[in-house]
Amino acid sequence: MIYAYNLMFQNWLQGEKMEEKDVIIIGAGLAGLTAAYELKKAGRSVQVVEARDRVGGRTMEGKLLDRSFDLGGQWVGPTQTRIMTMIKELDLSTFPQHSDGYQLVEMHGKLSKYKGVIPKLPILALLSADRAIKKINRLAQSLAQEPWNDKRAEALDTITAEHWIQGVPTKIAREMIRIAIRAIFSGESSEISFLYFLNYIQGAGSFELLADVEGAAQQDRILGGAFQIARKMADRIGTENISLSSPVRSIEQSGSEVLVRTHGGEFRGKFCIVALSPNLTTSIHFSPAPLERLSLARRMPMGSVTKAIVAYDAPF
Repeated sequence: MIYAYNLMFQNWLQGEKMEEKDVIIIGAGLAGLTAAYELKKAGRSVQVVEARDRVGGRTMEGKLLDRSFDLGGQWVGPTQTRIMTMIKELDLSTFPQHSDGYQLVEMHGKLSKYKGVIPKLPILALLSADRAIKKINRLAQSLAQEPWNDKRAEALDTITAEHWIQGVPTKIAREMIRIAIRAIFSGESSEISFLYFLNYIQGAGSFELLADVEGAAQQDRILGGAFQIARKMADRIGTENISLSSPVRSIEQSGSEVLVRTHGGEFRGKFCIVALSPNLTTSIHFSPAPLERLSLARRMPMGSVTKAIVAYDAPF
């Protein structure tokens, strides 16, 4: 009897969440929140469903000495026009990333310090790296805007960035490009499709714009922390339209609606946006199942990076 009552109560709770929305968005990272934010501005009803107990995805607040810091993504640059526009719209401001002084790089077990973008290299290695980067930029800019429609798409997608790097003449130049890829993609060059690699560079403008600071992707930080972008968007979307700690179990699509089931309830919508890293979608049961996309998702590892924040008594 108690079990029957609990089941009825659970069904009643789920019924409270069964109001149909125009769009269900899965994932409360920057991509999912931006989709919800723009849809709501356009007058559409939305419901954001997030597995974690917070919004922000790869942007996250950390604390050290009672101050807030970015434990996740933190940099923005002038060429990233959409996020810069969003920062202004959310009444946030930026400040320049400190970039004076030396940088450190470890190569083949040896630690070196340098200034600028590229460390001091033997002249042949420097020329080799410069030629390789210029060739990468030319290939990226020649790529079709919809890369899957490029006549070279299959050939470029068949190889990895590492496969292409193997053709760079000198050992030191090859290693420098690998180090840059690790810093930009949080992954190894052997894990990245060369087609995806070129498309990413095309979107940024050049390889250098992804790696450099002044005038590039690491030029600015957000006053108070980049994690505020997600929080401010969430406030404007409305907390009543965001369900946290709700990992999605299944997505069922028919001709007229989408049913999203979570561990705590169900959500109905006319459309559904899945704003997750491809690899995370493999834990969701889809009906009907997008077999080719799921097969691709299983072969796309997520980046992996460790971040540490250290406080010193005085600048040095």
